[in-house]
Amino acid sequence: MNLSSYLNSAETVSNQVLFLIQLPLLYIQSRMQNRGVFTLDLFLPIRGKKTVLGFMWEKPQPFLPEWFAKMDLSSYEGKAFLDVGANLALFGAHFVNQTNGNAHCFEISPIINSLLEKNATTKKGMIIVGGGLSNESGKATYYSDHPYSMMGTLRSERYADKGFTSAGETNLFTLDEYMKKFPELTIGLIKIDVEGNEENVLKGGLKTIVKHKPVILFETNRPGDFEKCEKILKLLGYAFEPLDATNCRAVPTKTKPKPTTKKKRKPIAKKEVKPIARKPLIAIDPLSTLE
Repeated sequence: MNLSSYLNSAETVSNQVLFLIQLPLLYIQSRMQNRGVFTLDLFLPIRGKKTVLGFMWEKPQPFLPEWFAKMDLSSYEGKAFLDVGANLALFGAHFVNQTNGNAHCFEISPIINSLLEKNATTKKGMIIVGGGLSNESGKATYYSDHPYSMMGTLRSERYADKGFTSAGETNLFTLDEYMKKFPELTIGLIKIDVEGNEENVLKGGLKTIVKHKPVILFETNRPGDFEKCEKILKLLGYAFEPLDATNCRAVPTKTKPKPTTKKKRKPIAKKEVKPIARKPLIAIDPLSTLE
């Protein structure tokens, strides 16, 4: 984020003045904690619990990829959005602004989650889950290059060359289990950006995807990642449309999902086997063989 976009996130000139006054504090804080001025110094309260991020949520378009910022979201009114790998939840905020709906935000970093929770108290429709999605529920170690980093992953082997180390524990859920809490919910759109764990997110939500048939936006940035997701979604009846070099839109088609279970084979009729006639055995005295 640069200074211009930082200031443009303010709604009024008075808020811009507040931002500028606090920039020296932001700089000092960032140097002490070895993190960038325009990253998680978004924690600094501006009005009540609302931080700099809260103002960014009001106008998130400058911080979003163009393909999402310009996407027509009107067809998703009355439906929910799942922001999986939410980071600063800017996708979720944009969805809420455009549809007046709800965004369920899944993020594995507890530090980022605390920032999201603070601002969600002043932003209706933002639901901060407090964990990530995968193919199993429970606790898991997540990895990052710094505790306050905007980058986290469950797949440490993919970022070993970037100095990623254990950053603590996080909560994980499967989408199918999470949806049991919201039986009345209708999912219209899912965004998945989870640094290599996309396949597991899909595997943990197969029943939900079949039931709701949402449009799915997903990012893959390593060789073979797209093919793994494509294989799963094709079986569920999805077609694909590239959005840019790493992002893709999967859209449910009218064709029925391909069956994933093998067909039962017809039992093979057993042929009648006739018993072989054998000659009666003659008892032989074993001593007679020694003569």
